[in-house]
Amino acid sequence: MNMRQMMNSWMAYVVMGIALGLAVLIYAMGGEKGDKIVDKVWFYDLNTKQKFVVAADVVAPIETESGPHNGEPAGVRAMVVGCGDCGDPFIGYLMKMSDEWKATEIREDMELANHQSVRTVDGEWFSGGELQKMNEVNSAMSKRCAGKRLKRCYPNR
Repeated sequence: MNMRQMMNSWMAYVVMGIALGLAVLIYAMGGEKGDKIVDKVWFYDLNTKQKFVVAADVVAPIETESGPHNGEPAGVRAMVVGCGDCGDPFIGYLMKMSDEWKATEIREDMELANHQSVRTVDGEWFSGGELQKMNEVNSAMSKRCAGKRLKRCYPNR
């Protein structure tokens, strides 16, 4: 075996070793089920008061079969959470984005909180930038979980 053949033989082993190492690394970085890429999220129909599943890249509010709610699309994003796990999930709050946010493709210079409206299921809409109100919503969710860690829940997980 000449030197060139020996180098080619070793190179194949090196490449296979690197590929195997990357595969193990990617698998290890996967973490628990909840850490994987999210492709579906919960939405909520303000008219029917029911959750439904939508692709994760859809921006609320959206039209629903139930028609408009107070002159606006009735489908809003539902932040569904559980206490410690997703065994008994509940809707922590609802979210929708401004028309300006939805119409803009490049949002680098836009502050998310200024274009986000938030409310509890039975509450009134407020700006996501109102930290005091967001803290109240988060405190209510934490209180409901009685010290257990809040966990965001996704469809089919």
